[in-house]
Amino acid sequence: MKSLKTSETTKKKNDYWFETTKHDFSAELIRLFKESGMSRVDLAAKINSSPAYITKVFRGNINFTLKSMVKLVGALGGELHIKITPKRSKAHSVEVDETTDIDA
Repeated sequence: MKSLKTSETTKKKNDYWFETTKHDFSAELIRLFKESGMSRVDLAAKINSSPAYITKVFRGNINFTLKSMVKLVGALGGELHIKITPKRSKAHSVEVDETTDIDA
C-alpha cells in the first residue's frame, strides 16, 4: 500500500508542477500579447488558427505542446526557452524572450 501512496503523492506533485508551469507560460504569453497591440483575430491569423483557439489559450484550457508554445510565442515576437534545474533547487522556469522573428 505504501507504493500506492507514494504514487499518488508523486502524481499530485507532478500535477501541481504541470499546472504551475502552464499558468506561468500563459501569464507570460498574455503579457507579450498585450505588449504586441495585436488583436486575438490577428494572432489567430498569424498562426493559422481560429480566434476561439486563442481564447482557449488565454483561458489556459488547452494542453500546450512544445510546437504550439513556440508558434504562439514566435507570433508575438518572442522566443521560448525551457530551463531544467536539479530537484533540490525547487525552481521551475519558463522564460520568454522577445527577440525571435517568426518569419525568419
